[in-house]
Amino acid sequence: MAVLVLDNGNAVIKGKTASRETSFPHALRELTEVEYQDVLTRSGRAGAPIDYLRVNGKPYVVGEAAERHGVLTRKTGAARYEKGYYGVFLAAMLVRLYERGGDIDLYGSHPPGDVAYRDDLMAAALGNWEIEAGGTVRRFRVTYANTFDEPLGGLMNVILAPDGQHYARTDITDGRGLVIDVGGNTTDFLAVNPGGEVDYSLNESIPVGILEVLRDFERSFRANNRAALKDGFSTLYGSWWSEALRAVYLDRPLATVSVPSTGRGGVRPKSMAFCSPSFTQFQYPLRVVVE
Repeated sequence: MAVLVLDNGNAVIKGKTASRETSFPHALRELTEVEYQDVLTRSGRAGAPIDYLRVNGKPYVVGEAAERHGVLTRKTGAARYEKGYYGVFLAAMLVRLYERGGDIDLYGSHPPGDVAYRDDLMAAALGNWEIEAGGTVRRFRVTYANTFDEPLGGLMNVILAPDGQHYARTDITDGRGLVIDVGGNTTDFLAVNPGGEVDYSLNESIPVGILEVLRDFERSFRANNRAALKDGFSTLYGSWWSEALRAVYLDRPLATVSVPSTGRGGVRPKSMAFCSPSFTQFQYPLRVVVE
């Protein structure tokens, strides 16, 4: 059984299997059939770029290509965990990480504040997915889905050894800790008791993240460069600001962590191997030059 870990972050969508990993910007737009066919016609035999795909009959564009298709709206709350949104990001990740279709076990992360929507997340992922992308059609079936808090994934990547079975940071597991996960739209906090047990009575999400920092930067940039922007540099593409997030990547081996036993789609061990972003390698290579 293939296992996929999906972190549907507010800024970057990140995915990992036992052998591969990738990421792309959190951007999605449903296309008309005319728009999709136009892209296919211009793409030739190799097929459209991987950002263009048809999911269960409907055409979409995601990632960097979607950022060039106009104004985008990032969904929040229950609306975020629907087949036409979360499911499309899942489909886009599946065709990036698997060359062939098949059955998939999914472990999806969510901010602590979205725990109320974990059933919606699992329902959005389960089922059959026919995906046309990159000149091929692949069919997947998500037979099992479960969830975990995003800060928990970061914690496990820090304290566990590469084999996923032993502690590499006993100084952390022996004491009480606080995980601070700065994401795209939220900053999440998770308390950890001695021994590594998560204290779920002390978890919190606040609506402040890197995207707000980038919006502040853009506002300041516009205010300080009015003359230059007026002289033909008036369009600031969203992809420019998201470049500051491109260096967020997966660099940790698989880790083993206990997950809720109430996942959907069948019986699975309470402890499964998965990996989540380490949150330890942030870089912001943002440089804007006005000539």
